[in-house]
Amino acid sequence: MVNSSSPVARLHWRTSLGFDDDRGVEEWRLDLSNQPSSLKSYPGAETISLPRKISASAIPAGDVLSGMVPRDGRVDDDVLSTVLFLAAG
Repeated sequence: MVNSSSPVARLHWRTSLGFDDDRGVEEWRLDLSNQPSSLKSYPGAETISLPRKISASAIPAGDVLSGMVPRDGRVDDDVLSTVLFLAAG
């Protein structure tokens, strides 16, 4: 049972897995067999091969992060590949 009546404590109690308690299975319990895919899927989307090398930026990171660098709005395959790699994507 919940020791605190705060909304956060009630939400935590109601949505926790709680296998070791005596609440039983209730309508609002988490259904672990009914989960969405953890990966996104884009059926029918064209796939492209990206370069497997990391490209060095010609612009210092401080300039990019400060917003001082004008953007042309284009991202080529080399840049996209590097961003995805560095972002663990």
